[in-house]
Amino acid sequence: PPVVMPGPAPGAVCNALLVVRRTHGAAGCVIDERVTRAPGVLQFPCEGGAASANFNGSVFTGSVVNGVVNLALSTRFHFSDGCDWESAQRIQGSLNAAALTYSYVEAPLPGQGRCANACQAFGAVTVQR
Repeated sequence: PPVVMPGPAPGAVCNALLVVRRTHGAAGCVIDERVTRAPGVLQFPCEGGAASANFNGSVFTGSVVNGVVNLALSTRFHFSDGCDWESAQRIQGSLNAAALTYSYVEAPLPGQGRCANACQAFGAVTVQR
């Protein structure tokens, strides 16, 4: 008969290394993305639930449910154009896929004048267990 390997024990924590080598898009922009500076460590309950990914102190939060990752990080900052900006970074996809997707969008907060143009970037996230 086939040997059935037991799954992780209830309450066990799973880990994975997330690597984003580069992003695309954002031509002519200085983006504040955090993921290409160092690999991130994804931690989540093996049976699924609340998850976090730490990229050298920048912490994405969200969930891993049925192997599907959905993480986000939002930041606000004052830019050299004199405007206040907000960024939204997301990591999404299935852990069983070849790669997750990374997206980055930054824009000035509403109601400000003479701000630089909004920027966006995209990348592939390699998952290493």
